Amino acid sequence: MTALRKMQMAVSQYWAVYLAGFIIAFGIKLFYSKAACGDLEWILAPTVWWIKAISGVAFEKAADVGYVNHHFRFIIAPACSGVQFLIISFLTIVYSFVHRMGTIKRGFCWLAIGFVASYLFTIFVNGFRLIVSFHLLSFDTGSLWITAGRLHAMAGTAIFFVSLLVLYQIAGYVSLKSTRVEKQLPSNETIHHAGKPLWQTAGRFLPPAFWYFAITLGIPLLNRASVNNSENFWRYAAFQTGVCLAIFALLCLGSLLRKRCARQNKIGT
Repeated sequence: MTALRKMQMAVSQYWAVYLAGFIIAFGIKLFYSKAACGDLEWILAPTVWWIKAISGVAFEKAADVGYVNHHFRFIIAPACSGVQFLIISFLTIVYSFVHRMGTIKRGFCWLAIGFVASYLFTIFVNGFRLIVSFHLLSFDTGSLWITAGRLHAMAGTAIFFVSLLVLYQIAGYVSLKSTRVEKQLPSNETIHHAGKPLWQTAGRFLPPAFWYFAITLGIPLLNRASVNNSENFWRYAAFQTGVCLAIFALLCLGSLLRKRCARQNKIGT
C-alpha cells in the first residue's frame, strides 16, 4: 500500500480528530495572540514553581509584567510562557500517531492524552530553558560575535527542537505499544531503524521538524511578517534553520559513529 493511500485512509477515518486538533491549536494560538499576562497564569505559574523546585531561584509576580527575579534581572513574560512550543508539541503528537489508534474513540482519547502530555512537557522543558537563559544572559562572553543574547537564543532554539524530537520518539513508542496491546502485534516490531545511519532514516523526524517550522516560521509568513519586518524575519529564519540543521548534522554523525563502533565490535568478536 502506498504512503498516499495510507494517508487518504487515515484522513477518511480520523478526519474528526484532525479537525478537532486543528481547532484546539488554532484556538490556543488565537487566545495567546491577544492574551495579557494574567490570562497565562495557567502556564506561567506552574513554570515558575518548577524553576524554583529544580534550581532554587524564586520569581516574584509583577502585575501586567510577568514574574521577576531582581538578582538575575530577568522577567518571565508572556513571550516566555512556552505556549508556542505547547502548540507544536500537541500537533506533533496528534497528527503523527493518531492513525495508529484503530478506532475513532481511541483517536479522541489520543487527542486528550496529546494535549495533557504537551502541556506537562512544555512546563518541564521550558523550565530548564529559562534556567539556562537567565544564567547565559548574566554571562559576559567578552566577544562581539558570540554575545550572551546570541547564546541565549541559540540555547533556547536547541533545547526546544531537541526536546521536540525526543517527545516525538516517546509518543511514537507509546502509540506503538498501545497498538500492540490492541492488535496483538509481534513483540519484535520496533519504531527504530537499527543498523541504518540517521541520514537514511531521517524521514522519521520530518513530522516534528515540519510542525516546528510551520508554527515558528509559517505563521509569521502568513501574517506578512516577512514583508512588514523583512530584515529581522529572514535573519530569524536563517538563525532557526541553521541551529536545527546543526542538530540534525550532530545526530547523523552520532548515528554513523555508533554504526562504525558496532561493526568494529562485531569484527572483534
